[in-house]
Amino acid sequence: PEIGYNYYRLKQVDFDGKSKTYKSKVVYFNGIQDGNNITIFPNPVTNGALYLELKSPKAGNYLIDIVESSGKLILSKEIKIEGSQKVFRIELLQGLSIAKGVYYLKIQNNSTVNNYKIIVE
Repeated sequence: PEIGYNYYRLKQVDFDGKSKTYKSKVVYFNGIQDGNNITIFPNPVTNGALYLELKSPKAGNYLIDIVESSGKLILSKEIKIEGSQKVFRIELLQGLSIAKGVYYLKIQNNSTVNNYKIIVE
């Protein structure tokens, strides 16, 4: 959903072909509430580039950590998002040369922490 008011209407179609359309519903969305608005791609990483995309992020500071499966921190980056943006995208591994393996990505802001498993091939 986009930040602000979103409109939804459900149409149910049964196996016998009969359908019913329900009243429209209005839902107000005010930003990241969980990991559903976070996209990490490509995973697995095959060309050395890993992108983080936040859809409709809340303004504020975000701390991004990538650790090896052994627990060693290989990247810690703080980003500041100001104002209202529909999409924020950043390349995380720029300038890094990391070995093939399993890594863990942690993204946190003032209200949430999201963890992801990343595979580098």
